[in-house]
Amino acid sequence: MTTTPHYSIPIPDDAATVEEEFRRLQQAWELVDTILKTLSDLVAGKAASVHSHPIDQINGLVSALQNKMDASKTFRIGDLTDVVGSADAALNYVLAKNNDGKFSFASALSLLGNHDHTMAQVVGLISALAGKVNKTGEIFTGGVTVPTFAINGLDIQDQVLMFQKGGISRFAVFVDSLGTFNIGKYADDGNWNGGILSINRQSGKMTLAEQLIALKGIDIRGNATFLNEVLAPTFVVKENPGNFSIVRWLRGNLPAFDISLNPAQDFQLNTFANDGGFLFNPLYISRLTGVTTVNNIRLGNKANAGHIAAGTPDWFPDAAAVKAALAPFTSGQQSYVINGLGSVAHGLGAKPQKLSSQIFCTTASNGYSVGDEIEMASGTQPWPGQGSFGIHLWADASNIYWKIGNAGIAILNKSNGGTDVAPTANWQLRLKAAL
Repeated sequence: MTTTPHYSIPIPDDAATVEEEFRRLQQAWELVDTILKTLSDLVAGKAASVHSHPIDQINGLVSALQNKMDASKTFRIGDLTDVVGSADAALNYVLAKNNDGKFSFASALSLLGNHDHTMAQVVGLISALAGKVNKTGEIFTGGVTVPTFAINGLDIQDQVLMFQKGGISRFAVFVDSLGTFNIGKYADDGNWNGGILSINRQSGKMTLAEQLIALKGIDIRGNATFLNEVLAPTFVVKENPGNFSIVRWLRGNLPAFDISLNPAQDFQLNTFANDGGFLFNPLYISRLTGVTTVNNIRLGNKANAGHIAAGTPDWFPDAAAVKAALAPFTSGQQSYVINGLGSVAHGLGAKPQKLSSQIFCTTASNGYSVGDEIEMASGTQPWPGQGSFGIHLWADASNIYWKIGNAGIAILNKSNGGTDVAPTANWQLRLKAAL
C-alpha cells in the first residue's frame, strides 16, 4: 500500500476495489484527524504571530535595562575616564594623547615645541616678499617710484621721499601736481599734519607755513614781508598786512610785551598775562593828532597822606593817597580817668591841623541815654569854687594826647540844666583829627 511521505497516510490504489478504497479512505481520514488534533493542541499553546508583552513579562529584561543609560544622556569631555585635567585647563588649550594612553590639556605652542619652517612652507610668503623693497635698518636701497600718492585728498605726483621712525611717518618731501616742492609733517599718530615749507617752481618764492626760530639771527639783504612770526631768542617781529606790525618781547615762548602799529598806523604798547593772553595797552599814541594816552600809570615817587599834608615836592599822589589824606581820623571809645593823661595813634602820617573830642554815654547818666554824645572843646571849664574841670588836646605826627582836669569833666544835666561831673564809669572819650 502506497502512503504519503511525511505522515504515512494511505494513497488510493487504481487496482483496488471500491470496498478496499473505502476502507483505505476511512483509515486516511482517521490519520488526518489525529494529525490535525495534534497540530491544534500544539498551536493552542503558542502566542499569536502579532502580539506584545510588557517589560516585566520578559525574563531578565528589567534588570538588564537597569544597567543601561538613557539614549538622550549627554556627557562632558571631562566625564571620560581617559581624559584628565579638564576642569583646570586654560582657555584655548587643546586635547592631546599622552604616553600612558590618556588625554590631557595643554597649549598648542607647548605641544608643538620649538620648530622652524622654510619660507616655502609658509603660504604666500615668497610672493609677498617679492612685492617689497630691500631695507637695511631704516634706510631704503634702490629707487622708490610712486606715480600718484594721496594724503588726505592732496594729490602728490612724481617721487615722494618719506621719513619714518619706528614704522610711523614723520616727514615727507614731495612735488605736488602743480610742480611745487613741499616739505610736510605728520602727527604722532602718523596722520598727515600739514605742510611746513613750499617752493614755487616758476616764481622761486618760498613759503614758510610754520614759525621760524632764528637762534643766531637772520641776515636779510632785501625787503622782507612776514606772513607769520619770526622767532628770535628775545623778541618776535611779525607783519600782518592790513592789520598789525609788531615787535614782540617773549618770556619763554609766550609774549610778555610788544609794540605795534594798528591798522590806523597808531602806536601801541601792549602787555600780556602769564598764559600769553592779551591784558591791556598802557600806552597809545595817535599818529595824526599826537595825543598820548597813558593807562594805569604809577610814578616812582608815590606820595602818601603825610607827603600830601606836608606838601612834599616831586611826590605824586594817587587816588588812594588823596582819599586817605582827606579822610579825618575818628578813634574808638577811650576810657579816661580824672586828672589823667592819655593818647591814641591817629595814623594820618603827619601832625593833624584839626582836633576835637566827644564824650560818649555808655550807661544812662545825668539825664542822658546810652549812645548820646556831647562835643567837648579843648580847654578849661570854669566852675568857681569847685575845682579844675575840662580836657586839653594836642597832637604830633603819630598820636593825639589828652589831659583831664583834676576835678574831671563838667557837663550840663540834660534834665535840670544844672552842672554835673561826668562819671568816668558812665562816659568814655572819642577823639577826632584831620590834616
